[in-house]
Amino acid sequence: MKPENLELINKYLGDFQSEMIDEKWVDFGDGRFKYKISTDGRIMRYWKTRRRWQYHTPSPLSGGYLRVHINYEPIKVHQLVSRMFIPNPENKATINHKNGNKHDNRVDNLEWNTQSENNINAYAIGLKNNKGSANGRSLLTEQQVLEIRKICKTKEDDAIVAKIYGVKEINISNIRLRYTWKHI
Repeated sequence: MKPENLELINKYLGDFQSEMIDEKWVDFGDGRFKYKISTDGRIMRYWKTRRRWQYHTPSPLSGGYLRVHINYEPIKVHQLVSRMFIPNPENKATINHKNGNKHDNRVDNLEWNTQSENNINAYAIGLKNNKGSANGRSLLTEQQVLEIRKICKTKEDDAIVAKIYGVKEINISNIRLRYTWKHI
């Protein structure tokens, strides 16, 4: 191979190789199966018949998490990585993906949390939203609120508007005064 080609390859592989150097692997498993798991959330299985290690490809679940089968038992990848690499001295039950990406199972992206801490993080990074029609108690949609505001500008009585939309008069008053639905 030509030296200039090697330089080009090294240039493009440089970042990738430095990431691979930081990756740590831990062996686990029982006598029947051998596995390795990395700090980047990758899993390998040893095939006795083939006498080699092979990456264990995870399957996506409907909730967005990745799952593998270890000794014929399904387990989520983030749970496996957390149990193997992240201490849990406070015995917290939930694992949080700090960036909200359920496919990012690197040790740096995972932390043990309580369910409450996990929910707070989900709201903080925008995974959960309870504003407007996303709120389970909402009686109106964003479009209806905009229509109500437009009607209220014509000095229509709140009681009449409330009857049209099937809500209480105080709801219309709060929308008109922007005590509620402030985000639109």
